[in-house]
Amino acid sequence: MPTHRPYPYPSDSQRAASSELAPHLEELRAALIQQRCFRLEQLRELARMPVKHSPPDLPRDEVTACLRTAAAAALLDIEAALDRLVNGGYGRCEHCRYAIALERLEILPMARMCMRCQREKESRSPR
Repeated sequence: MPTHRPYPYPSDSQRAASSELAPHLEELRAALIQQRCFRLEQLRELARMPVKHSPPDLPRDEVTACLRTAAAAALLDIEAALDRLVNGGYGRCEHCRYAIALERLEILPMARMCMRCQREKESRSPR
């Protein structure tokens, strides 16, 4: 079982990782804002789609509902990441408190966990 730090105080390596992230924060913030705009537009478009059809199209309605749910969840993740940017928690794993790799944040700027903790979480989740 992996060992987690019992306290949220950064180690020297964590401080180094934070300073490595600092020059990229504006770029990551811009990516989050762009993704937020995309999700807001997606939700507006999905809201314009009629839910009832004549004749009823249950598969289409189900797909539309799933898309709305996924877009809303993604938007919540993006908003939470923007809050972490403002409050100073961005780039730090919510589970182990270690720095999230810059490469991961460049691909998934709203990431809440480092790869190790994400894998752990997914391996425990029922499929």
